[in-house]
Amino acid sequence: MKERLLNLDAIRGLAITGILFVNIISFGWPELYDSNPSSYWTTPLEQYIHEILRIFIQSNFYPVFAMLFGISLTFVFKSAEKRGYNPYYIFSRRLFFLLVIGAAHAFLIWYGDILLVYAVLGFLLLLFYRLKPKNILIAAASIWTIPNLLYGFLLKLNKTELPTINNTDLIRLIINNYQSNFFNGFIQNIIDWSQLYTVSNIPFVIISIFPMFLFGLYFAKSQWITKISLHQYTNLRVYVLFTSGILGFTLKSLPMLNPNSFISHHFSEAFGGPLIGLFYVLLVLVLMRKTEINMTYFSNLGRMSMTNYLLQSIIGFILFKFFGLYGLIAPIKAISLGFGILIIQSIFSYFWLKKYSYGPVNVFGGSILIQTG
Repeated sequence: MKERLLNLDAIRGLAITGILFVNIISFGWPELYDSNPSSYWTTPLEQYIHEILRIFIQSNFYPVFAMLFGISLTFVFKSAEKRGYNPYYIFSRRLFFLLVIGAAHAFLIWYGDILLVYAVLGFLLLLFYRLKPKNILIAAASIWTIPNLLYGFLLKLNKTELPTINNTDLIRLIINNYQSNFFNGFIQNIIDWSQLYTVSNIPFVIISIFPMFLFGLYFAKSQWITKISLHQYTNLRVYVLFTSGILGFTLKSLPMLNPNSFISHHFSEAFGGPLIGLFYVLLVLVLMRKTEINMTYFSNLGRMSMTNYLLQSIIGFILFKFFGLYGLIAPIKAISLGFGILIIQSIFSYFWLKKYSYGPVNVFGGSILIQTG
């Protein structure tokens, strides 16, 4: 049990690390409204770094985080049932607390919050818990693949390409809003959130996140996680590792062949990202099993994942909004700040966990998810 949770903590910590390097740009730049070609990644070096981030990090870690959320449902249910509590009530209470935290995070700190979405979709996940693992897997695969394939077919049929966009004036206005005063920044953040979660975007949010919840639930209920931790499925793990890596990186590289192809970007994000996420998960498990590589750094971040996720946004808010650096930091400097934030978090996590078992969000706010600080 201890080794299994250590594995999950390390995976969760890796996901938190990757998510930061995706979010750090949005913390300090109106990436949601960026032009095409980008008005932010302008120099050849910056464009090269952007491609590296797009292939190796962007959209690869949110599926991992979502799968871990699905796995946590089984832990919470089993723990509640063992103690004689109603598991649906316990998990629903935690989802409500997550909803409150997510709303505060989304509307006061950063529009790109994912916790609010997790809380809402978490209530839907409860409906699937009593299903057999096979049926959960079928539901997950269907919700993930069918809508994305149909949308890709429509893009191919219409030969849709990414339009050339010049949002220079809009970007300048947004930067001024965030730099002017708290009230204007607050209103702009609300506007950004409403742009991210439009009626037309919500279906894509659902089919990108909810299937990953279900995959995580399947892995837990089928005992896949336990068997992996007990070093079973070794050959299958290695086979899936290489297969997911080859397919994932191939799909993520498609936009390099045709940067303006909408379908290439769609398949890259919808299928390439989750496959690479699976590759990273299995790679961590293999490294922890076959080598002496110490994953304590990632495990500490993972044990306090909720705290560290929120702390990343808070530090970003202070740096870019409070100190007025929004729109003034070049991409390479923003990424460098990301490394600095990770150093701070690793030190903070290490010393906090010497005294407590969970992060501050859990210690002071109640446990949201098992092994999630």
